[in-house]
Amino acid sequence: MSSAPAPRLSAGANTVVACLVTLALAVLLLTLRSGPALASFQIRQAQETRCDGSGTREVVLPHFTWGSGCRRLLVHHRLPAGERFGQALLISGVTRDARVWVNGHVLRDFDARPTFDSTSHAILLPIPAEALQSGDNELIFQLRDGGGALDRSYLGHVLVGPVEQLTPVFQWLQTLGGDGAKLTVVVALAILVTVLPMALYRPAETGYRWYALAVLFSLVFLYFLGWPLRPLPTAVGSVLAHVALALALWAMLRLSIVLVHAPTLRPWVDRLSGLAVLLQTLLLFPQRWLANPGDVGYRLLLLLQLVMLAVLWWRRRAQGHALAPWLAGAALLILLVGVADSARIWQNLSGTLAPNLLPWGVLYLLVVLLIGQLANILRALDTAENAKRQLAVALDERTLELQQEFQRRQQAEQAQTLAEERQRIMRDMHDGVGG
Repeated sequence: MSSAPAPRLSAGANTVVACLVTLALAVLLLTLRSGPALASFQIRQAQETRCDGSGTREVVLPHFTWGSGCRRLLVHHRLPAGERFGQALLISGVTRDARVWVNGHVLRDFDARPTFDSTSHAILLPIPAEALQSGDNELIFQLRDGGGALDRSYLGHVLVGPVEQLTPVFQWLQTLGGDGAKLTVVVALAILVTVLPMALYRPAETGYRWYALAVLFSLVFLYFLGWPLRPLPTAVGSVLAHVALALALWAMLRLSIVLVHAPTLRPWVDRLSGLAVLLQTLLLFPQRWLANPGDVGYRLLLLLQLVMLAVLWWRRRAQGHALAPWLAGAALLILLVGVADSARIWQNLSGTLAPNLLPWGVLYLLVVLLIGQLANILRALDTAENAKRQLAVALDERTLELQQEFQRRQQAEQAQTLAEERQRIMRDMHDGVGG
């Protein structure tokens, strides 16, 4: 008796398995090839005083204080012997401006501009070797006065380390900014909390599940590349973030396939996303000849998936979706931005893993899709409300018809009863006369 053949995994299941294997390999490479931890350069304790010397207290960095008074923060950093050269000071964020001393040397004076806005900006300062000493070093930060009682003095994360390792972090902070990163993560969490109940309590609507999955993968990307002090902690962290970005775009495409009813495109989408994930893992290898083609191929696949997303939403327009042209236009816009951004990066093929416009454009499409989903929900609620009103009108009409029918039957029964009673009386009268 021959046994039945074993069921084969679908293309989507194969993609998920490939992603899990890729993540396992990434964790293995992380254990074999671990870089210096960014947190080892961080200074956490500081002593805050007013500029007149009063109000001394211990604080933990990052730290902010409400008010407009002048404040100084004193920190100590112990430097091992032989590491005085090539050091830099990085401040992830400071409000308005700051003056910096290192062992009595003025490393940075206040900006010449008379006013500063209250937003946070990063500062990177190379430290001369003669300003440092082996052992304990003293750093003083004087924060510029605020303009009012509602202002705040803020000093973000302070790091002292090799300039070649802090420079990419500074570039990332300038590109994104700590406050913007927190806001982006909060918005993504809010979207996920909004979509998850729909995905759990409406199992028949598979689109909600795909959208929740896209938001979840985007949160992984934001966790590594969007949260302060997590710009590029290791090469593996950046690869995991870009893998999550590819999977978020994959989930958006699967959502679009469900909405447009185009199941024939599902295998192509799964294969392209799986290939993008595999190519991204090439960036874990230090050889430029291997990492550069991986980065180029990854970007090309993302751009190709954006083309597919625009085509799917254009097909959705033919089905009468009001926001489909806007969604297709947004996908084409991000496609053009991604092409220009990729051309800029491919000019040098430096292999840097800094954030760029293309990933954030993909996350922007996620927000645009949320608008489309909310429009569908509002339209469904409006349709349900109209149906409810029509049902109420129909019930009222039917109730009126039943009442009229009941009244007619009641009148007919009363007329029949009266006729029978009249006939009985007539018979009784006839019988009485005859007797």
